[in-house]
Amino acid sequence: MRIVVVGTGTGIGKTHVCLALAGQMGREGIGCVGLKPVECGGDEDGRALARQSAFHVKPKPPYRLTKPVSPHRAAREQGMHISLARIRAWVRTAERGSLVSLVETAGGLFTPLARRRTNADLVRALAPDALLVVAPDRLGVLHDLTALLRAARDLPLPPLHTVLSRPGKPDTSTGTNADELERLGICRVAAVFPHAPPHATTSRHAARQLLARLRLVAG
Repeated sequence: MRIVVVGTGTGIGKTHVCLALAGQMGREGIGCVGLKPVECGGDEDGRALARQSAFHVKPKPPYRLTKPVSPHRAAREQGMHISLARIRAWVRTAERGSLVSLVETAGGLFTPLARRRTNADLVRALAPDALLVVAPDRLGVLHDLTALLRAARDLPLPPLHTVLSRPGKPDTSTGTNADELERLGICRVAAVFPHAPPHATTSRHAARQLLARLRLVAG
């Protein structure tokens, strides 16, 4: 099973969700490999995912970009072009032998990878079994998820699951957004991840809840 993890933006908790999921799958006896094919700005997320995986990925990512900016710009400034075919081939090689591969994108669903390519195009190229959209549990998430889901509605994307990640500094909406999203008919939240280490009991509980939604463990 291949799962791709995107977000409503950058710095909103995708890696925390991936680490918690990979760790919980390891505890459940599910062989999982965590992958981040595009890294920007000395990003350590890919290495952290590999360490948490049951299978440590030895090949370096196809795109390790030095500048902490949008991937398309970072690649351009290094004289590179991000190829979806190259990423797809790398993922297929890296995930061999695992039951589940967890692929984290750089940025949000519509973050540009090239002039006419975004992470949405990468998702379609990877053809995952499930797509996780991570959004921050804070003010603005109702708008951000509404905009993302409406923009994605007509795209040929796989089954989509929404996850909230609580920020380090909660605001007056934190803790209420999951209910509001469902009440307004925007989406149903599959799990809410706490602002806590991936191995914390609360993180493990959220990860198991999400794995049950994905039918990888019993509910």
